[in-house]
Amino acid sequence: MGINFPSSPANGQIFGHYVWDGQKWKLNPPSGGPGEGLAISVKDPSFAGGAVGDGSHDDTAAIQAAFNFAFGQPNGHGINNYLNLAVHFPPGNYVVKSPKVTTITALMGGNGSNVILMVADITGIATGDLVYVSGVGGMSPGINECYAFFIDISGSNITLRESHWVNGTYSGGGEIKKPCLLIKNTQGGRIFGAGKIATTINSGTANTGTLAFDGWGYGSLEHISISAAAGGTACEMNWSYAGVSTQAGTIFNCTFGGGYHGFVLGRGGYMSSEFTFFHCHFGGTTKSGLLVANFNSLQHQIFGGQFQNCSKGIHVAAGSVPVIHGVGFQGNEYDINVQNSVGDGMSIHSCRLEGNTPASHTFAWLHAGINAHIAGCTDSCDNDTNHFLFTESGGGPTPPSYATGVGNVCIDSCTSVNGDIIGNGRIFIRSNAGNKAFGNPDYLANFNGLVVENNRGPITVAQLTAEFPPAAKFKGLRQFVTDANATAFMGNVAGGGANSVPVICDGTNWKIG
Repeated sequence: MGINFPSSPANGQIFGHYVWDGQKWKLNPPSGGPGEGLAISVKDPSFAGGAVGDGSHDDTAAIQAAFNFAFGQPNGHGINNYLNLAVHFPPGNYVVKSPKVTTITALMGGNGSNVILMVADITGIATGDLVYVSGVGGMSPGINECYAFFIDISGSNITLRESHWVNGTYSGGGEIKKPCLLIKNTQGGRIFGAGKIATTINSGTANTGTLAFDGWGYGSLEHISISAAAGGTACEMNWSYAGVSTQAGTIFNCTFGGGYHGFVLGRGGYMSSEFTFFHCHFGGTTKSGLLVANFNSLQHQIFGGQFQNCSKGIHVAAGSVPVIHGVGFQGNEYDINVQNSVGDGMSIHSCRLEGNTPASHTFAWLHAGINAHIAGCTDSCDNDTNHFLFTESGGGPTPPSYATGVGNVCIDSCTSVNGDIIGNGRIFIRSNAGNKAFGNPDYLANFNGLVVENNRGPITVAQLTAEFPPAAKFKGLRQFVTDANATAFMGNVAGGGANSVPVICDGTNWKIG
């Protein structure tokens, strides 16, 4: 277990959280049954000398030993959650490193779902392990940028499960690395620090995961900051389809950042569903703050917190994040990018986006078929390439194809200083304020079944009739104009005046009223 107990102890001798009963070392909890109310500390010297947390000492062995003892690693306690102990990280800056790094020597085959690689040193790696692979071309998604796989071992060869290799090539320089810290097959576990600023775990190894899970059900991660080195992932929630599934986790007041990804759910291809994030910060990543990566990674919720300085703040490559409430966004190229949630519903409420960098910014980029309600959000970005909403029929952030009938979006009671709305689908826009999309139809384009109602902005009769010429498909569409020459109820509207009046399309004319 990695615990260095004293030799020849006296009966009743206490060592850390343990007592010698004359025959064996056992837990010495404060009261009740085994482990009741007990949280072990990673600084306990019984765990490989104890973690130091000074920002320079390698604390990998001590922290992993604490995890091993608390959660029954390497196999895990599974559904026997009563055996688990909570793990506490006192204030400190804990440095961890990968316990195994090996060089890839050759590509052996596997042009399809599984790729076979020969490695220089197989010791310390076993079938079923989670590893990170980097420096190999031809993978889709590309593992030149470091990707996580579960593996099978045969001789000196490693087979990457679910690798989706297409015409792969290898010219040398690739590596396979184990995550710095790993927890498997654990239900109901708890890990907590002293605060997301007071307690930090930092990786000292590039292109790997800092803290990874293979089966973490109904557990919690609280009050802690985790960061990756270059090309790595701060926290990886995964499942190899063995033991306890990864689901229904609670992540509270944590920070994830550095490397490529802050927090990844379901990259191994199975489950990793129903996680809830409360007041977490994701930042400083070159790929994504939060990545959801398989079609069964569903029903995640985000309440409060912030995504800052990420290429993509929330990236749903597959799966769903149906609830995003009260979240702040700043400095991301895409705040919310949902690619493969066709037919799913989303509730995006009371979010705020700000900052004018990067120069091109999109709040919500939604793939075909998503039904979303966006309400009470404030967009204060005023750069010229700011998009409040961008919908499309393709699978990623490329110019939209403007197909029709690809989803329903309601934008309600939002404010956008300079954001436009571009794309396709059925859009209902009501009671919003802004200079572009919410008040000027010149910034609404290529939608089928568009309804604009009670939005404020500099709309003239000429703009209105140019964008929405009276036609049956616009029957019932409402808007305000600022230059009507009359105010008579249900009279045909004409410009050239100074009257601000509500108007409605009857399918043939625009009427005042």
